[in-house]
Amino acid sequence: ENKAKDIMSHPPLVVSKHPECKVQIENLVNCHKDNPYKKFLGECNQFKIDLDDCFYREYLKRREENAREAREREARIKSTMKPKPKPKPTTSSSSPLDSPPQSSSSN
Repeated sequence: ENKAKDIMSHPPLVVSKHPECKVQIENLVNCHKDNPYKKFLGECNQFKIDLDDCFYREYLKRREENAREAREREARIKSTMKPKPKPKPTTSSSSPLDSPPQSSSSN
């Protein structure tokens, strides 16, 4: 289990931004309201864990949707692009390495 995930803070608890986590948000907010001092002693930890799990599922869903949209966008762009012309093959059988070096007149 990732300990860094356990101590990370959550984003602002706005239900309109996280509709799929509405129940978890309400549970945590109500626990904090009902336990103003015990919340510091771990009274609400399970609600926080549940909320973190919900946020992580939201993240994974959003990441998959973004990846799918990027694949669709890339396919759409590739379909509108002209294919690159292939270079014409050279007909000469000699290569530049076969020719003698040219002398330079630097006298």
